[in-house]
Amino acid sequence: MKNKVSLANAGYALFLLFFALEPLLGKWDAYWYALCGLAVVLGVVLVVGIVGIFRRKVSTDDCMDAIKKHSPACFVFCLLGAALSYVYDEQMFYFWNFMVVLEGSNFVARLFKKA
Repeated sequence: MKNKVSLANAGYALFLLFFALEPLLGKWDAYWYALCGLAVVLGVVLVVGIVGIFRRKVSTDDCMDAIKKHSPACFVFCLLGAALSYVYDEQMFYFWNFMVVLEGSNFVARLFKKA
């Protein structure tokens, strides 16, 4: 089950990367089809994961380990999104700054928890 949770979190990181690259790739229809398809698949995976946690089929420790594993990549994708939105699309700049603060606070909290 740990591999499935890790694969789902990798999918969420991929969605975040696609969303960050929207100012560059947004003019192509294939990009929007891929982004919408990935969002639908990840929405279903999210619902199945939540139901699995409530039925005790998915361990919350597995979920936290997968989040810790993909957190640095998500932080980099948020920084990329903030930089691209600052240059190309200022409407999303505050959203990406908020995401950077969330991911950064998660990273700092894990550093202090280890110490």
